[in-house]
Amino acid sequence: MKGTEKQIKWAEDIKARIVSNIKNLRKNRAQDVELGLTPEYSAEAVDAVEKEVEQIFQMQDEAKFYIENRERLSYDALKKTCREWDRFNK
Repeated sequence: MKGTEKQIKWAEDIKARIVSNIKNLRKNRAQDVELGLTPEYSAEAVDAVEKEVEQIFQMQDEAKFYIENRERLSYDALKKTCREWDRFNK
């Protein structure tokens, strides 16, 4: 990763949080299903979002990118993206 030592550390923390956010999307969806509730988004949407994030991780090696876009990759933003994916792909 490119950037200052501090930027790289911050970006790595952001990336770890993004991975955790995707795991939480899966977990929360599974809990809704287990409780008999209608999930807010499909498992396919989470798969699609995860694939997009993996592509970003492969393409982006600038720490600055993750720092500047951290809100776009927050839990709420990823959840919204899942819902939008369902709306356009179902």
